[in-house]
Amino acid sequence: MIASESDRCRVATYINRNLESGDPPICYMRDVKQFGFDHIIIIGKRYCGLLFLDCFGRVFDWDSMSDVLWPLGDYWNLTTKESRTSSIVWGLEFDGTIVEFEDGM
Repeated sequence: MIASESDRCRVATYINRNLESGDPPICYMRDVKQFGFDHIIIIGKRYCGLLFLDCFGRVFDWDSMSDVLWPLGDYWNLTTKESRTSSIVWGLEFDGTIVEFEDGM
């Protein structure tokens, strides 16, 4: 997890997301691991989810209520418009296959 709370808030604000106080539940990390992530940098806890970076600088928003992962883009090239309008969603099938589909917002 990013050590400084102010840095976590700054990153979340930059990508137009809100964080909840406290540490994310360990079950969120197990859920994220099913998508093939071995190493992540946690930005913070979200309402029913987790905001994190992978080791390549890509930002993801795990939504545990709907069991989907929202890839938000590359942190270094991300604009706030992209993070608000992302319509790509990753889900898991029962056999563990990752599927990508477009959300019909």
